[in-house]
Amino acid sequence: TTPEERVEIENYVDEACAHLPDEDLHVLGFHELRDGLGRGVAAHHAGMLPAFKEVVEQLFSDSHQQAAVTITRAGDPGSAGAMPPLPHFASIAAGVAPKKMLPFMVYPAPDFVASAFKEHAGEEFLFVHQGTIEIEFPQETVQLQTGDSVYFNALIPHRTRSIGAQQAQLLVIVSNDEDAAP
Repeated sequence: TTPEERVEIENYVDEACAHLPDEDLHVLGFHELRDGLGRGVAAHHAGMLPAFKEVVEQLFSDSHQQAAVTITRAGDPGSAGAMPPLPHFASIAAGVAPKKMLPFMVYPAPDFVASAFKEHAGEEFLFVHQGTIEIEFPQETVQLQTGDSVYFNALIPHRTRSIGAQQAQLLVIVSNDEDAAP
């Protein structure tokens, strides 16, 4: 993002979350979220506080009208350029909202310390585009290599890490059926 865009994004985020107490914002990681959004990067919004989820959806979609076809080119924001600190997430089809599927690229950190267990409603599909990863579930840890995939109930706690010399790249698709029962 440009310096002007960063200021505009940060002002929007501050305004959207102004109703939340400062102590809560600190505990919820608001300042890290705000910093990432200002740089044009955001974590996946599944399981986020509703106020944060709305901010991420507003900033990463061109409109709230579903387009029939959305194309994300390799040079689009979030898909190329300098690699931010790991883990890194890049939205795909960000111009579409609301969506029933949430596709994004994940570049996991090389250790589990940087990757807390995640669990959220819906289902998740993970495809290893490059490298080797470990995905850890409570009862097992699975190693996946380029071309491998896993599909699972996203309520199962899970986390990933990149292993080996080559940084792993994952295509992750999460279902986002807002109407589904919890």
